[in-house]
Amino acid sequence: MGGETCVENAPADDCAGSGGRADSDMALFHYSFLNQGYNANVNDDWVAQGCMEDIKRRLGYRLELISGIFRTEAQPGQAIPLTLTMENTGFAAPFNPRGLELILRNAGTGQKFFAALSRDTDARRWLPGTNHVINTQLLLPPDMPPGDYELQVGASSADIRGVAKVHINAPPKT
Repeated sequence: MGGETCVENAPADDCAGSGGRADSDMALFHYSFLNQGYNANVNDDWVAQGCMEDIKRRLGYRLELISGIFRTEAQPGQAIPLTLTMENTGFAAPFNPRGLELILRNAGTGQKFFAALSRDTDARRWLPGTNHVINTQLLLPPDMPPGDYELQVGASSADIRGVAKVHINAPPKT
């Protein structure tokens, strides 16, 4: 859902922190967009009351990595079991399917390795304020260079935040 501000209707259109319900109504009705081009007076009130940045940040969906359980050392070619807890901190669920993926980024070189997180996960069902647990395995490429890596969660857009650290050891000498 989306919309635009109308005529000023204080205190109802004020921020919740100022005794109104503008931001709480956007959460209730799962707002994904807001036309800022109509009544700038209401938008200016939200800036003055301190909730505009939060409204901008929460419009639509915002998938965040809350926690992750995984090994912090591994060998190339190994499968790493992962348990990730994600939360939608936005006002709404995604409209379109999002392919979630894991990204291993070498901390020294910046080189990235990508792996699909789950084809069975449909983030369109992730309603705001709820946690979602994903249990999966990350298969490391057999030719992955040793080093320290950041484990990132990504999507087909930049709407997921979360970074963890993993160290890839050199393969054992035989």
